Amino acid sequence: MNKPDIQKMHNVWNTHGMVSPIKIELPELNIEELAGSIFSSGPTYFFIIDFSDRSISHVSQSMKEIHGIDLSNVTLDEILSLIHPDDMEHVAKSESLCSYYLGENQLLWQKSTFYKLSYSFRFKVADGSYRLFLHQSLNLSVDHLGRTAKSLNIHTDISHLTKENDYSISFIGLKGEPSYFNLKYDFVRHEEHQYYFSNREVEIISLLAEGLSSVEIANKLHISNETVRNHRKNILEKADCKNMVQLVRKMTLIGLI
Repeated sequence: MNKPDIQKMHNVWNTHGMVSPIKIELPELNIEELAGSIFSSGPTYFFIIDFSDRSISHVSQSMKEIHGIDLSNVTLDEILSLIHPDDMEHVAKSESLCSYYLGENQLLWQKSTFYKLSYSFRFKVADGSYRLFLHQSLNLSVDHLGRTAKSLNIHTDISHLTKENDYSISFIGLKGEPSYFNLKYDFVRHEEHQYYFSNREVEIISLLAEGLSSVEIANKLHISNETVRNHRKNILEKADCKNMVQLVRKMTLIGLI
């Protein structure tokens, strides 16, 4: 099998002007706690990219267990080389779409540290096979122009949940921001296929995933049972899901819950 064209990724980062060439110190954060709070439904590891020099740091030990690589001098290019060659184009387009989408939505760009990017691709693991992974990235620091300086990257093996990739991209809102899902490379021409959830809807989805009933959710959020039922109906319609089981599975696969 041919090696992935990792230069595609560097071209995206170099071309769109969304990453910073400026060295910025990492803010005071508990990286392990932050990574663990985002998504862990499967074998997971994380690392931080410094875009000023493409160096990586804070690499979790589980990367060695999952990929079978030496962590003493692991590089970003070595990680990129593990992407399935047929998925490199998808990864590059996803990163490019992220840059374009943020650039077209100034409000999102200004709040880029309040969002995590999510999409899936196949990764080579320790036994030489490829498995489907969920990639999630979160800006930890930006420069004075709003360009990404450092980002936390979390990779989770979701092959036990699905073998199929829908090749969509999601922006999941944090700190009360709305979430945007099902973005495609041609989203500008097909905006009707994307959808978003408000902070309240995300809250209800999370409670449903915990097994709470509509009555229990209404009591917890101090709203009426009828309001919860209306939210549930709207959520299913937005996500194009027939029932809550399908919804929870879909939201798990994109890293919302």
